[in-house]
Formats: sequence, C-alpha cells, structure tokens
Amino acid sequence: MEQEQFNQLQEQLKIKKQIELIEQNAKQFLSKDAVNRFGNLKLAYPEKALKACGLILEAVNKGHIKNQLSDQEFLGLLRLLDDKKEFRIRR
Repeated sequence: MEQEQFNQLQEQLKIKKQIELIEQNAKQFLSKDAVNRFGNLKLAYPEKALKACGLILEAVNKGHIKNQLSDQEFLGLLRLLDDKKEFRIRR
C-alpha cells in the first residue's frame, strides 16, 4: 500500500515539474503585463492558464509567434479559449 502511495506521489511530482516547464517556456513569449495577467489567471483558473500555455507554445512551434505577446494580444488569446457560446433568440 505504501509503495502505491509513493508511486502516485512521484507521478504527481513529475506532472507538476512538466507543467512548470511548460509555463516557463510560454512565459518567455509574454510581455511583463501579460505575465502578470497570466499569474492572475493561474490563480483563478489553473486549467485555462495551462491551455493558454499550450496554445502559445503551439503557435511558437508553428512560427506564428516570433516576438513577445503584449497584454492585449494575450487577452485576445484568452478570449479565444472561452467556451461560452452566446445564444440569440429572435421573436
């Protein structure tokens, strides 16, 4: 039983280190203001912050991002992540 708990703990630490590495790599492409926004987002919505990091790194790998993203550009990226869909009812 202890071995299973130890293995689970090791796996959790491994995942946490991978997440930290992803965040560090993504932050390199964010301006200072965007990094502040990212920090706030991470506190409130950790999953959304991780998705944003994934999108940033994917765009970097595809060559779409070459310079740092400004706060407004990062905000636009976050708006793309919103899964909320608006429904309009016409009468």
